[in-house]
Amino acid sequence: MKKLIAVIGLDNFGLTICRTLANLKTEVLGIDIDRNLISQLSDQLDNLVVADATHINALRELGIDKYDNVVVGITKNLEASILTLMNLKELGVKKITVRVDYEKYINIFERLGADEIIIPDQDSGISLANKLINESFMEYYPVADGFGIIKIKAPKFFVPRTLIELDSRNSFDVNIVALIKKDGFIIPKGLDMVEASDIVIVIGDTEKLYIFEKFITSSKKVV
Repeated sequence: MKKLIAVIGLDNFGLTICRTLANLKTEVLGIDIDRNLISQLSDQLDNLVVADATHINALRELGIDKYDNVVVGITKNLEASILTLMNLKELGVKKITVRVDYEKYINIFERLGADEIIIPDQDSGISLANKLINESFMEYYPVADGFGIIKIKAPKFFVPRTLIELDSRNSFDVNIVALIKKDGFIIPKGLDMVEASDIVIVIGDTEKLYIFEKFITSSKKVV
């Protein structure tokens, strides 16, 4: 079942998230108080709505509690961000990610119950969009159009195997470029093992990274 994601505040950061999610075939709702902005973006995104997220009834009417993750991307308006977060919490939204413009505000949003807080740039918008639809990604770093680097953690039930056995390049068309183990960071060779709880750093086409991630996080026996 695909995730439902909403983005409140459609400046460059919020718009980047919406576009990236749309390109990844994820259902995303863009929300902004500015009717003119929504009109300008209507030819770029399918699901857009004019709403004031500081009013709880506006969010209730949108059925915002049905969304898996809501991103509060409001810029340069601390009061609006706080009120929006409080409304989302009251409506029982499962996960809330909040953009903050200054580091000094992080503690405020932590205390108010934000699940994730970021200080953005454009790349972080792309990174966040990929993490929103795949929570197994510890990090996602865009490196070119459609390509990225991910950090994923092998689960506790993962059966150890060598890079040769995994054969990530031939089987998935991605490359394992590093491992972070309990005793440190290594650039692995063919006979090095990927073991349970290792952090695996992989580069490749974004869609193929998703396939590889599903294999790593669900594979329980040697293939």
